[in-house]
Amino acid sequence: MADRQGLLQGRSLSPVQSYANQILLALDNRRKIEEYVNNFKWSVIAADPSQGDKLFPDLFPEDIVEIRDDVDLMAIDGEVEYVSEDEEIQMTPDMMQDLLNQFGQG
Repeated sequence: MADRQGLLQGRSLSPVQSYANQILLALDNRRKIEEYVNNFKWSVIAADPSQGDKLFPDLFPEDIVEIRDDVDLMAIDGEVEYVSEDEEIQMTPDMMQDLLNQFGQG
């Protein structure tokens, strides 16, 4: 409390200064409690990531698409296959490099 009283105001505080000091201390305590709870939540998530949606529901919306694990990403062998509704297009590394060159990225 002494650090909030200030050095240039003399030894006594007015009622307004005293009340403002109490409000600032309460806000500091609230911030410390919120930080402690937040750190605890992150510790729980570090131990068990499946708890993330329960502890931080705003970070984990319910409409998350499930990740498919049946696709073998190592079987691509330098070609990326893009499938559209009309036809199947295969993009090779050379075609990708040509596109990058067209846009000045290559």
